[in-house]
Amino acid sequence: MHDVSDRVRTEHRDEKKKKRTAKVEALFIDIDPSESGFVHSDDLDLLAKCMVLSGRESFSVWSEEKLKSAIKGMISDVGDDEVNQATFVEHFERVLPSDDESFDANISMLRKSASSAQAKKRELMEARIQGMDPIQRNTISCSNRTNDATQEVRLTAAAAEQAARDLQKAVAECKAAAVTEARLYTIAADKTQRRQIKEVEEEEAKQNLVVAEEEQKVNAYTHIG
Repeated sequence: MHDVSDRVRTEHRDEKKKKRTAKVEALFIDIDPSESGFVHSDDLDLLAKCMVLSGRESFSVWSEEKLKSAIKGMISDVGDDEVNQATFVEHFERVLPSDDESFDANISMLRKSASSAQAKKRELMEARIQGMDPIQRNTISCSNRTNDATQEVRLTAAAAEQAARDLQKAVAECKAAAVTEARLYTIAADKTQRRQIKEVEEEEAKQNLVVAEEEQKVNAYTHIG
């Protein structure tokens, strides 16, 4: 019994971590839309400065100082200004709140902040581009358009993959519901059949009793005669 309980708890813990990891991976991609596989400390500092605080509904959502502290701890552990995806995901999955509601609230806030940070980076880039010569501006502009197109393709592919997963889940749930309905129908049909058999047996017993009573009367009249 304990082995079963331990296994269920382990499976639940693993499934929870898997979902948390996927959400932190999505956050990393928001910070690294070019999919270089690394984020620089400057990107993380900008993320902290662009934190979307208007949506904070509880103290469980991190403050700018809390995020900066988490970033500083991660950079210190790595010993480099660049952090790869695996390190980022492992660190933030571990340091973000453990309860689902607070975790999701922080992820939502951080992803909104990442979007604001990317917009700020584009503004800074555009301002820098204005000071370049025409050839440099054209090169940077083409590179940015390529990155934007790549990001759009990635988001479309991710949406398609999620839709496929949702469809598979819906099909599995329908199949499970069909199996349950079939089992309930079989049980109900079996009960109905047994009730009908019992009613027939009871009716036969009544008829047999009537016949027996009639036979007793006939025997009694015959004996008297």
